[in-house]
Amino acid sequence: MPPIEKIKVLVTGFGPFPGVRSNPSGDMLGLIERRLVRFGNRATLQTAVIPTNWNDVETFTSGTLAAFDPDIAIHFGVHSCATGLRVEKLAQNCTCSQADASGKGSPRHCVVERAPRALKSTLETQKLVSKLTARGLPAHSSTNAGRYLCNALLFASLYQAGGRSAPRQTGFIHIPPSRDRAMQKSAVLNGAELIIGHCIARQIHQSLTTKASGG
Repeated sequence: MPPIEKIKVLVTGFGPFPGVRSNPSGDMLGLIERRLVRFGNRATLQTAVIPTNWNDVETFTSGTLAAFDPDIAIHFGVHSCATGLRVEKLAQNCTCSQADASGKGSPRHCVVERAPRALKSTLETQKLVSKLTARGLPAHSSTNAGRYLCNALLFASLYQAGGRSAPRQTGFIHIPPSRDRAMQKSAVLNGAELIIGHCIARQIHQSLTTKASGG
């Protein structure tokens, strides 16, 4: 029997930006790596802290993301209004003039030229929210990822995945800022672990189903 090909999982967070000196979405990636060691025989995990710059998001999606070509791409970012895990359902093909970490606004009005106006996340959004809340973790879905770099990354990631021969699970989760004591760091990590674990299990099921059907 040929060896089972490992599922490739990419998890990203962002670095600091104006108003956020320490970005919890990037800071937590090392802890996520340690928590996901249990998937080592089934998944290859790669993490990346993306500089919070408009140009770096484009460079990341055309470079690191395209080269690794994951089966699952889960992106995390901080949102000042988030009170729990906010699972984004939609990315808009638009940007804004808000300054990035280098003090510059977006050089373009859209994320990708001549692309659709919006793209839907390919995560099982409602199922994830139900699982999170069942564990006592504050969570909800959202159809507004904003117009800043979080939205830009989600749209670019979904658009890049559209060129694959096989579907990719792609999504974005906003988490509360570090100062928000309503949701402790351990709860955020528990939620992130549950989300990624769910996606891996879904990918394994899809793979087994495809093989069983002779696909």
